[in-house]
Formats: sequence, structure tokens, C-alpha cells
Amino acid sequence: MTVMLQMQMHRRLIYLAILLISALAWSAPPPAKPLVLILIGAPGSGKNTQSAFLEKEFGLPIISADQLVKDNPQAIASIQTIGMPAIDPRQDMIMNQLVQAKLKTIDTSKGFILDGFPATKAQADFLANLSQQGQLPAPIILQLDVPDAVVKKRLANSSNPNDREPLLDQAIADYHREMNFIGLYYPKANIKQVNGNQTPTKVSQDIRAIVQANR
Repeated sequence: MTVMLQMQMHRRLIYLAILLISALAWSAPPPAKPLVLILIGAPGSGKNTQSAFLEKEFGLPIISADQLVKDNPQAIASIQTIGMPAIDPRQDMIMNQLVQAKLKTIDTSKGFILDGFPATKAQADFLANLSQQGQLPAPIILQLDVPDAVVKKRLANSSNPNDREPLLDQAIADYHREMNFIGLYYPKANIKQVNGNQTPTKVSQDIRAIVQANR
């Protein structure tokens, strides 16, 4: 084989290598963007159960409103006034601060799950501002739809005093009122409704299909 022929073959190999690398680069899928999932629903709608499923399914950390309340007793105590009816902290503006602080302490590179937040228009405003400022990608909002009667039945034997009558009735009423506000102020909000009045496994299957279709 002459030197000239060797050089020609070498150039052809380089050319083929460049074509192969280019083809792989064009065919490679774009890097996945962070996946932000929001689970909202009335007390007893199954948010905790489905958050645990999503955590395992997509490998995302959970920011739970209930857990934030438990982990921050001093902050929660600061919003209560002696002699006044107790405030549900999950419905209070303080949740904005707690969520923002939590975001700074976890790895959000793949995204995260918000369980029970936002629960009010003010909290929705706060989250919308974070998205508009580019601090968060547009979330997929999953609303677990469960009839009030089913919610009450599920929580009938709950040991949590906040789930007892008449506080439970008030919590359900607050939830519906705030959802109406969110629907009024965010008519274009892409909220995916999920039938929560099914077995947990079927709810999980429905949620998986929605997330995969919208991510």
C-alpha cells in the first residue's frame, strides 16, 4: 500500500468518524429539564401516598406542607395569637418562607415534589412569581379530586385533632374557597385533575400517565 493510499484511507476514516459523532450529537435527546410536580387536594385526598409514589417513580425530593409544619415549631408558633382561634399554618403566608428556605437545602437539579402547597391564592402568587423569575420551571399541577363525604370517611378515625369536626369541615370549606380563587385568578392554569376516589394503585397509574404525557 502506497503512502498516498494510506493517507487517503486515513482521511476517509477521520471523515467517517466526524459523521458518526455528528449523527450521534443530533440524535441524542436534549437534557431533561427539572420536573416540578405539585400535588393539591383536600385533607385526606391521598397527597402523602401519591407523593411517596412520585418520589420513588421519578427520584425527586418531597417538600411537604405537613412536614414543614412539624419541622418548624417556633416559626409556626409565631403566627398564633394567644386568646384567638388557632390558625391553620398550611393556609398561612408563613408557608412561603418555609418552602423557599427548604428549596435552598435540597438538591433540585432533577426537580422536586410539592405536597399540599400552594393551598391559597397568596401561596399560588408566590409560586407563580418564582416561575416567572426563572427560578422554577413551569410545574405540572395535579389535583386529587375526592368527594367531601369520602374525605370525611377516610379521616373518621384519624388521631390528628385538626381533622376532627368542626375543624375538618372548616378545612374542607377553606380548600374549596381557595381553589375557587385560584380558578378565578388563574383561569389558564394547567391543572390536571385526577380522580382520587380510586384505589391508590389506580390513582398512581393515572398520575404516571399524566406526568409522562406533559413533561
